[in-house]
Amino acid sequence: VMQLRQMELKKDDLVLVCGPGWFKVEVNNMLEKHGLLFGPDPSSNPSVGGMAATSGSGLSTLKYGTSRENLVSLQMVLPNGDLMETKRLVRKSSAGYDLTQLFAGSEGTLGVITQLAWRVHALPKLRVGSLISFKDVGAAARCVVAFRHSVVPSLARCEMLNGPGMQATNKKFKMQLEEVPTLFLEFQG
Repeated sequence: VMQLRQMELKKDDLVLVCGPGWFKVEVNNMLEKHGLLFGPDPSSNPSVGGMAATSGSGLSTLKYGTSRENLVSLQMVLPNGDLMETKRLVRKSSAGYDLTQLFAGSEGTLGVITQLAWRVHALPKLRVGSLISFKDVGAAARCVVAFRHSVVPSLARCEMLNGPGMQATNKKFKMQLEEVPTLFLEFQG
């Protein structure tokens, strides 16, 4: 399926229809030229088909959701050889099963994905990063909960490293950050 690399951007609908063989970085490079981005952001550079099959997520899940939440529809080959397409004509429906959501994350056990339609998003005009250090993990966790319950819709990414994680970061990147629980935050607007 890695050779399935067709691509069509439906800019007015904020939908990208593509084959499963595209890699996340390739898709984002193309979308950036149109002022758009691909929401799901696993730290690796997986294929978009793999992301759908595993319902991959990443640091930007806070703002953009998981792969499953960004899928509009799928086309796949079922185990009996039939070609099937899930279509979600409306964003929310309570009529029957949502087959797109059922197949997302099924890891290929229900069929082989041959085409995907993804929701895409406008590139943020501004990105600001911040880090906040805490005396303990509990204080860091309470801060995250407070952010999530506040009116901070611009919080797009949040990652916490504990003391040993910060020690490894200092060693790897030759930095001298305090080796205590630390939140790395990104705000977008």
